[in-house]
Order: sequence, then C-alpha cells, then structure tokens
Amino acid sequence: MKSKVSIIVPVYNVEKYLDRCMESLLGQTLKDIEIILVDDGSPDNCPQMCDEYAKRDSRVKVVHKENAGLGYARNSGLEVATGEYVAFVDSDDYVESDMYERLYEAINTNNVGMVLCGFYRDKQGKKTEAVIDNMPKKEMIIDSRADYITNLIGQLPNEPLGLFYGYAVWNILFSNEIINKYQIRFKSERIYLSEDILFQVEYAARVKNVLLYPTPFYNYCLNTGTLTTKYDFKRYDKAVVLYEKMKEVLADLNINIDNIELRTQRMLLAKTLFVVCDAIKGLSLQNANREVEKICCNPVLRRILEFYPIEEMTLKLRLFYLAIKHKRSLLIVILYKLLHL
Repeated sequence: MKSKVSIIVPVYNVEKYLDRCMESLLGQTLKDIEIILVDDGSPDNCPQMCDEYAKRDSRVKVVHKENAGLGYARNSGLEVATGEYVAFVDSDDYVESDMYERLYEAINTNNVGMVLCGFYRDKQGKKTEAVIDNMPKKEMIIDSRADYITNLIGQLPNEPLGLFYGYAVWNILFSNEIINKYQIRFKSERIYLSEDILFQVEYAARVKNVLLYPTPFYNYCLNTGTLTTKYDFKRYDKAVVLYEKMKEVLADLNINIDNIELRTQRMLLAKTLFVVCDAIKGLSLQNANREVEKICCNPVLRRILEFYPIEEMTLKLRLFYLAIKHKRSLLIVILYKLLHL
C-alpha cells in the first residue's frame, strides 16, 4: 500500500545533526509517510545510525550507496519511493511537526501540481523567518507554469536582485506520479551549481498550476563546516555550465517565456555576484583577488556583458557589473566592502 508522502533524506557526514532531523520526521502529525535515508557512502557513524532507525520504525527505508553527491543520492531515493507525493529534506536540517500534514492537505484541497511553503533560517538555534521575494502573504495559486518558471530563472535588467521563490526543493511537495511519468531526475551538483533549479524547471513544465503557501514549515540550518559553508574553487565553472544547461532545457521544453534570453543571462549574472561575494568573504585577500580575476576573464560571461544592458540596472549592480566587465578585481573587492553587495 502506498504511503501519502515519501520523504527522501540524503545522508553524508552529518552524525552531529541526523538525530535532530529524524526526530522531526518521525514526529510528523501525518503518520502515513515513508522516510528514505540514502547513505551516500558516509565515512562517519551515519550508516549505522540509518540502520538503527530502520530497525526502530518500519516507515524508515535505508539505501546504502557509494558516494556520488547530493543530486544522485536523491535520485537513488526516487528509485524506491512509493508515496503519492515526494519531499526532500537535507539531513542537517529539520522540519516543523505538521509540515507534511499541512502540505498534503493543501495540495489535495487545491488540486495543484506542487505546493511551495515558506521556511525558517536557523543559525545556532536562533530562528528567523526567511523573506522570499514574490511569496504572497496568503495562499495563492499560480495558474501559469510559464509565470512560475519565469520567476525561477531570473529578472529583467531593470528589476532588483531578489530570491524570487528560491531554487531549493526542500520546501516543496511534488507528485510522484509526474516525476515517474517524465523520469525527472537530479543532475549532479558536482557539475551544476544549484542543480535544484533544473529539477524544478523540468517538473514545473509538466504541471498546470502551483500553490504558494507562505507559512514556514522547513528549518534551513546554517551549520558551520557543512558543504554549503565552504568555498568551492570550481563553483563559477558550475554556474556557467548551469547557464548553458538551462538554455538547453528551456529550448527542449518549449515554454513561452518573454525575454527568455535576458532572463537566463541575468541568472548567470546573479550567480556571478553571489560567487564573487562568497570568494571575498571566504578567502584571503590575495586568493579572493585571484579568483575574481579568473571570473572576470570567463569567456561566456564576457560575451554576455558585451551586449547586456547594464545601464538599465540599479546603481549598485551597474557599478558591480561594469567593474566585472572592465576586469577591475580590486575595485570589486572595495565595492563589496562599501556597498554591502
């Protein structure tokens, strides 16, 4: 018999946080769930912890596999998921006790293809509700898949930089039937930066509508020493590969989106800003300057900036991208410090 929700949890080197995550899942008010722990070749005690959870609760399944990264671990979970709906949780995060009961009710009551909720940021136990651009204050249904996908990709040049709905999949409930029908799978985060957005776009293209549910149910934890807190010197290359793949995916899906080229270019420009800022924050001045110089010389970025209407952007962004265009790496570091980019 199918469960109502399959919750897929990739597990790697998180023995410090796994109990917190699992307590929040096993304590869900929606009892008809299955929890799929995917041990991605974890080198710590996580494999044994996963097996212990499976012994304690019949709703827990465990998949042990060789390490291949987050995206492929999620795919391994999808291969065995039997639930009517699918959710993803990162093992160093946790959820509110009524998350899946509320989302299950919402997706069925409103007859929508997916539901996206709000979330908290948890920094060392201090929780603050995340501000998600374009998230309404009350529940709202988006009837156009093109509108939703547009807000995933990127803004027009004259629009301010924002998160829109965000790229993550952990605050979304998906239909397992749609995932299986179209064989939607994750790409590797070792190749693509923000692989979640590719999954979201491919999925959203197959549904008629989306419910935005502003109540925060997911707790995204800013844990020190985890994957997301370390600077990756291949990160910008991954951003460029994501940009090129996104253009390919959108062309294949044939979704009618206005100004699609400008929007996908803006996506890469936004990633450029984020990667540069992370480099300046996470590296020594010398290494940050070297990294920014390398980014400024990227041929794909240079082709975009040759014709992109930078003059239409806000003053802060205009200054930043002009400095990138003219390869002024030291100026970029100063702009970061002065303008709080």
